[in-house]
This record gives sequence, C-alpha cells and structure tokens, in this order.
Amino acid sequence: MDRIAAGIDTAALSGTGASNQPRGIANTTNINAIQLGANGGALSYSNLVAMIGALGAANVDMDGNALAWIMDWKTASAVMNISDSANRPLFLNYNSQAFITNEGLSNNNLDAIFLGYKAYKSNNARSNLTKGTATGLSELFFGRWADIIIGEWGVLEVVANPWGQAFASGGLQIRAIQIIDVGIRHPQSFAYINDIIA
Repeated sequence: MDRIAAGIDTAALSGTGASNQPRGIANTTNINAIQLGANGGALSYSNLVAMIGALGAANVDMDGNALAWIMDWKTASAVMNISDSANRPLFLNYNSQAFITNEGLSNNNLDAIFLGYKAYKSNNARSNLTKGTATGLSELFFGRWADIIIGEWGVLEVVANPWGQAFASGGLQIRAIQIIDVGIRHPQSFAYINDIIA
C-alpha cells in the first residue's frame, strides 16, 4: 500500500497528464514557475521569498495552516545551508534524526518551519531532472495544498492470482488497482522551481 500512496503523491506533484497519468502540479499551466538558470542554479534566499511573494500577488489565502513546502532530501540539505540577511538559518526546529524513512505527506514527516511555513521532505519530489547541460536537478514546491483535489473512482481493488508466475515456487501474485485523478482548483496557489542544483 505504501507504493500506491507514493504513486498518488508522485502523480499529484509531477504527473504528466499523458499515457493515463493524472496531470500534477509541475505540469499544470499558470502555476508560478520560477527558473534559476539556463543550466539550473543554486537556491538563494531571494528565490524562496519570490515563491512566497508570487502567491501573495495572486491573492492566495496566505494562512500559514494551509501553506507548506515540499522538497526532496537533496533540496532540503541545500536549504538548510541558506541563511537570511541576519545570518539566521531558514530552517527552524530542524531535527536531523527525524523522518528518515517517511515518504508520505502526513504530519508524521513534518520536518520544520521554513520561512514561517510548514516544510515536508519527500523523495516523491524529483531529483533527477535535466535542463540545458545540467543533470540531477531537483524540484521544490510551495503552495496552498487545499487547492489540489485528488478524486478517487471506487475503492482500492486488491486481486490475488494464485496461478500466476509465482505459483511454481509456492508464491502468490497480488495486483492492486486504484483509479484517481488530480485537479488543481487554483493554479496560482502553487509556486514551483524545477532546476535546483543541490
């Protein structure tokens, strides 16, 4: 079931909208896309503030309980090295021992408060992107997560096939199917960077 949950998270973040995939935030038009360079770039304090400002400029409800960051571990490590103009780290209350294996987006892996908003780490955010001559680039999301809708058709279907390829060795094959779609209620509720050198 963890793999299904991770698949849904991945689809919501970066699904292509093609080949029966839902269209995720990263591939939705009119989100606030911020670019770091022709070949990607390092995150800076001003880039991060620009992500927050983009939502405010679009009249997004900036209630701190509804807004959050999502990033992969590489990006989180890069962010932990960024300080504001007073040399204070942007990550507050970071616990380096927490959430080493959590992949979902539940409060169980709430990692820190980052520029005043909740921050989550998930390896469902990609870190293998390419741009120009750069490879291994990461993505960062900031948004009002109440504005993403995940629709489910039916329930999770689990079907056992005792006569599959594993039959000869006494195994059992199981297929799990969950049909979902993703919709973004207000694309301007999300800001996104997809060319981070971390």
